Amino acid sequence: MLISDVAPDGPADIAGLQPGDIAVSLNGKTLEDAQEMQINLYRYAPGSKIDIQVIRDGAKRTIQVTTAEQRDDPQRFADMVDPAKNMVKRLGILGIDVDRKIAALLPGLRKNYGVLVAARGGDSAYSGDELQPGDVIYSANTTPVTDVASLRKALDGLKDTDPLVLQVERDGGLLYLTLEIE
Repeated sequence: MLISDVAPDGPADIAGLQPGDIAVSLNGKTLEDAQEMQINLYRYAPGSKIDIQVIRDGAKRTIQVTTAEQRDDPQRFADMVDPAKNMVKRLGILGIDVDRKIAALLPGLRKNYGVLVAARGGDSAYSGDELQPGDVIYSANTTPVTDVASLRKALDGLKDTDPLVLQVERDGGLLYLTLEIE
């Protein structure tokens, strides 16, 4: 993977990576392309030390980089889900349980539980406010949502005529989303 840019004063720059370096492995795992590197980088919590082997001027060298938080890309979680396990059909989302590993990737969360919206996963049965990748669902109609299973259970207990109010955290703030079956 050709490194085309390195953010000034960012972790890669501080570690010594340079535009034009060719990244060939990440912590000993051979890289096939840029997407594979990006997916693998997101699996490390901020502050982790990773070894990136590069080719520069025809010579291989290993550069240790300290990972940093990248809150501006909620899509990074889409690669952590299994549609069969993480699909919440009624909402049309792929959700991930907020556990210690996920919480470490989202420093500053208001609560240490919930369901992270990793991606849109189809059509929602509801209309109204929309969930966005990166949202963390904390409750459904005031019932705490601690994981995907509890979210599904709360939704299964609703009649089609019942409105749904979700408490979510988005971009560091709490808000309520109101949804209804069309």
